[in-house]
Amino acid sequence: MAKNGQVILPMRPPHSLMCLYTLAANLGHPCPTGGQNELLDLPTGVKIIALLRAVTDHIGADQFDMDPIDASEAMAKPDSPFAIMPLGYGYLSYGLADFRPKRLKFADIPAAGTAGPSGSALGGTGIAISAFCDHKAEAIDYAYWVASAPVQRGLYAKAGGQPGHGLAWEDDAVNLAVDDFYRCTRKTLEKAWVRPRHNGYMAFQDAAARRLNIGLQSREEPAAIIEAINQLFRESF
Repeated sequence: MAKNGQVILPMRPPHSLMCLYTLAANLGHPCPTGGQNELLDLPTGVKIIALLRAVTDHIGADQFDMDPIDASEAMAKPDSPFAIMPLGYGYLSYGLADFRPKRLKFADIPAAGTAGPSGSALGGTGIAISAFCDHKAEAIDYAYWVASAPVQRGLYAKAGGQPGHGLAWEDDAVNLAVDDFYRCTRKTLEKAWVRPRHNGYMAFQDAAARRLNIGLQSREEPAAIIEAINQLFRESF
């Protein structure tokens, strides 16, 4: 438990699997992103299950139905008992002064290994131009414009967007509005691990996260959980 409060860890699929990915990479054993290799070697997997259980044994069952937004909402209530979310996603809205009754403070992820805040699972949403676009040149121009440093650190941030440009992440005005959200989490972003993207991955992600949760909640042997997830990973190819 955290000092003067409780730990909250959203475990609704697929976030539980993101926690597993993060711990694997943080321990120096990042999961493969291609090929039909096992997702995790057994000793690393067993250690990760032990780390997850050190938290999940002390959280409410309802947290297995929470996503990171649900957890952020729970933390932002005036009478919230929760003091820390060790692994979640960063939503800048909760760093604003008047967005919710309580303002959340964001920081780099805790380190389970010796490599600092490394290994956070990065997926994200990008910008792309459809091959079937009727105005391809204009769409490409817009993509370059909206992703440019002046727009990202200016109009985009002021309109409530969460910029991706590095210069925006270091901008004083951009950080001021969200209590240094960007500067305080930049190491985590720069040391992130990009999840697999192969055809068949999304079905695996959902199935593996659900299998992980079943194993954690039923206190199944760690080796059996990891072997089942590895089998699902092989089958995803």
